Amino acid sequence: MKIKGYIIAACCAALLTGVSLGNRGVHAEESGDGKKVYALYHGFRRTREHDGDLGSWKQFYNTEKSATGQKTVNYNPDLLNSDGTAQTASVNGGPIVGMQSELDTDYIEYEILLAKTAHIDGFLVDFGFPEYGNTVLLRALMEQAEKYDFEIGVNWCDSWLVDKTWIQSYRPEINTREKRTEYFKTSVQFLMDEVYSKSNAATVQGHPLVFLFGGGPTASEMSNIMDAEYNIPENLGEPWYVRRVVPSGRYQNGQVIYGEPESAAKQWLDIGVDVHSWIAPRLRPRDSLHPSFDKYATSDDVLAYDEKFSSLWKNGKKAHINTAVVTPGFDNHGCAGWGEGLFSGIDRDGGELYRRQWQFVLQNRDLTDVIFIASWSDFTEGHEIEPTVLHGFRELETTEEYAAQIKDLQFSKKASDYLRLPKRLFEARKKLVRFEELGAGLDFCRDALDAAAKDISDGHYDAAENALAKAEGVLSDLEGMVRTETVVVDAENGNMSVQGFADGAGDYSLSSGIGVTIDEATAKYLRENVYDAVLEFTYEDSGYENIDITADSKREKPPPIGNTRGDYSVAAQITKNSTGRYLKARVPLYRENIALTHGGKNGSDFWFGGSGKIRDVKIIFEVMSLSSERMKKAFWVVSANEDNSAVSVELAPVLNRPPEFTVCACLMQRDAAVMAKFYSGEELSEETVLRLEKRYEGEPAVLKLYTWNSAEGMRPLDSVFEFSSRVT
Repeated sequence: MKIKGYIIAACCAALLTGVSLGNRGVHAEESGDGKKVYALYHGFRRTREHDGDLGSWKQFYNTEKSATGQKTVNYNPDLLNSDGTAQTASVNGGPIVGMQSELDTDYIEYEILLAKTAHIDGFLVDFGFPEYGNTVLLRALMEQAEKYDFEIGVNWCDSWLVDKTWIQSYRPEINTREKRTEYFKTSVQFLMDEVYSKSNAATVQGHPLVFLFGGGPTASEMSNIMDAEYNIPENLGEPWYVRRVVPSGRYQNGQVIYGEPESAAKQWLDIGVDVHSWIAPRLRPRDSLHPSFDKYATSDDVLAYDEKFSSLWKNGKKAHINTAVVTPGFDNHGCAGWGEGLFSGIDRDGGELYRRQWQFVLQNRDLTDVIFIASWSDFTEGHEIEPTVLHGFRELETTEEYAAQIKDLQFSKKASDYLRLPKRLFEARKKLVRFEELGAGLDFCRDALDAAAKDISDGHYDAAENALAKAEGVLSDLEGMVRTETVVVDAENGNMSVQGFADGAGDYSLSSGIGVTIDEATAKYLRENVYDAVLEFTYEDSGYENIDITADSKREKPPPIGNTRGDYSVAAQITKNSTGRYLKARVPLYRENIALTHGGKNGSDFWFGGSGKIRDVKIIFEVMSLSSERMKKAFWVVSANEDNSAVSVELAPVLNRPPEFTVCACLMQRDAAVMAKFYSGEELSEETVLRLEKRYEGEPAVLKLYTWNSAEGMRPLDSVFEFSSRVT
């Protein structure tokens, strides 16, 4: 690869003068022997609430050719399971924090801090070409990752650009393979400019690290691409490419036999491209112990595959670096091979498969430079390590333990407790948003959560725990103040009208559409309040068509993501599975997405279309409120401390205080005040520390807080927040 002259000249000048170029940061874990751990970030997962569509959380494929007897893969994340979780395309129950949008900044923060706590250096994000939808995800991750000094690079799905013709829907003029390989060079420069120019770009030994998933340029085409001239970011050398190669294998007489990896790797190594293996091929045929898979591999197969590939390391067959791949397992029931229609898998063996692979890497520590985890988030193929409902934090704890050893970092079992901090932070952020919707002003709480995030990123876990505890205490108290009213809207209650054709059994035909309208009095009440809602109905599961539900919505469509553009008016799209039964549907509704102003089709609030029949339509609203009078008096005790001379209490108001509002802090002995201090509403408009000197003797004193105003006089503050701290 040629690097343009002005970069070379600048680098030479820096060497001669001893002056470093730019301000590219050195990552904390890049010291020592420089071992790096990266995880594949698999994208295309979104939500109705955040993006107006579902991405890969929804899947439907015909699998009739599978020998397992399963006829379809059908996941409808618009539907809730009996436990309240969404029916996501995930064999392991989906994320432990629930179905989320990959573009939600709170969720991205959670994932980055979680990975960083487990000693993962960065994510390698699936990338196709600049115009493709995954670039939106790449940019969103980069923005958050830069805040926390977490590396971002790409796992280039090069076939999306070169082998397939997808680019033509964006750039019709790029209509031949020759033009697509030429555009590959443009995409390389795009990555250098947009990704690897950042201080937190994924780099190894001063080189941008770019993984190639394969199926794109041939070795000769890639050699031509690498020979082109590029502007490379300051302080970096030319990119180092690492391509996936899959050594051949076969199943014979009850044994799996793998070919030598050198034959698959040679053409790439010859042009200066390193290679990495991948998840072991599933070659064993379905048997009585594995009836749900058409093909499978055992844990021993995986380790034999790893051992075979490591012969390249041991024989010094590399261009620059050696990369080891570890994976927790595999189960493609979430997508049936992305439409191939067959099922394959590798059992996680209670987490032992993943642990054994890390042990293998540790044994070959001196031969490996990069560990590539496949994957962080491919829930659809069941090889994610992000904590899930089914497996919890198990694989992440394994990652943390072995990555620490490989990097020569200190590790103790207590460290696994720190992995729970990002989840607590994420859940607190979501609760905070809800309470702000309800009218609580909680800037100090947001500040505490921001401080916790930074402390987690910096490895100051005890400080993060303290900041989180402060915010969680306030949020917990607020939860106790929430009043909830259940409002059931249906025809039986007289607050819903249904337009459509119904038969004598009360079934409505979807063929002509069905409109649902909430009466204005109820709708007005709901528009003025905060609520969670679930739409319930029963549907005839006939055929494989969709039931489409749209809502009256005033929310503008989000910007396009590649060729996809979400629509917040779509409440659900349910693909039927042709069981012939009547099934119960529970669909979450999102307040921000629905207007309830009867502006839908034919004056409806919700419109059902598709084929088949539905009945028993109802919507259950859980309306929430906080007492406005109580909130006006609400102060939160953030902390209470004492030293030899004084007692101090850190207070934060929930709402702005009127000037005449006053708080009185009293040190009490035997119900008599020995020290008192008054603070006006103006003094308490921001987070305040009340400090009282210890001017008493003998038995301990009790610190009590009171509110005072001219209308009500003196009232104990513990009527709002119970607080009593003994001080000696």
